Amino acid sequence: YTATTAGTNLRATVRLGGWSTAAQSGKYGIILGYEAPASINTQVNAYTFTQTSEEGTFPTTGFTGATFTIVPKDSKSVTDYTWTSDASWVSVTDGVVKFTGTGTGDKVTITGTPTSSQGNIIKYSFTLKSWFIHSGSTRMSWSDANTYCSSQSGYSLPTIAQMILRTNHTATLIRGTGALLNEWGMMTRYTSARFSDNTYWSSDQLSSGSHNNVSLRYGGVYFSSDSSKINVVCRQGL
Repeated sequence: YTATTAGTNLRATVRLGGWSTAAQSGKYGIILGYEAPASINTQVNAYTFTQTSEEGTFPTTGFTGATFTIVPKDSKSVTDYTWTSDASWVSVTDGVVKFTGTGTGDKVTITGTPTSSQGNIIKYSFTLKSWFIHSGSTRMSWSDANTYCSSQSGYSLPTIAQMILRTNHTATLIRGTGALLNEWGMMTRYTSARFSDNTYWSSDQLSSGSHNNVSLRYGGVYFSSDSSKINVVCRQGL
């Protein structure tokens, strides 16, 4: 006999032929094992991060309104699990993870426990390295943008590399980890986050003395006079 259901205060009862009474074991418990999910999907901008470990490499960047989905192994449904998060700023419902508050650099662990008490518990952990906020619809000169970010405790204007990965000085929308746009895709599609279609100032300075600005929709890198009114995004290292 192989037990397949988890539980506590269990007893095994055995009665063989010829026995007048059954023999009963002492109390014992059966606990489920742990496993990584099959993948992590950014459902807003569809991309799959395949997972082989309970310690994830995605995401490393975050913002209020970010969301992704945990996909169980073996084509199981997310509704076959009860989901929990150990961070107050992260919610999870039916495998859909959402950043509902300001993130921290502490490790976050999401668990999915089988409702049937059979099979392994899904466990997925990640640790953010960057948190982003923005100034809404207010556009500023570069100097004002720099002052604005500096006035937000712990924040500064991000570099181009912190917003988007580049190859040979050309911005690319190739998905991957390490930069905001590459991890999450078009930021304007995260409607509750209210990112702008227009570009955002960076801290990168050109030889002319002016600064680059970056599209968080398409990934383009541009330059404008520092007196130009451009959107503002700020980054905090975690």
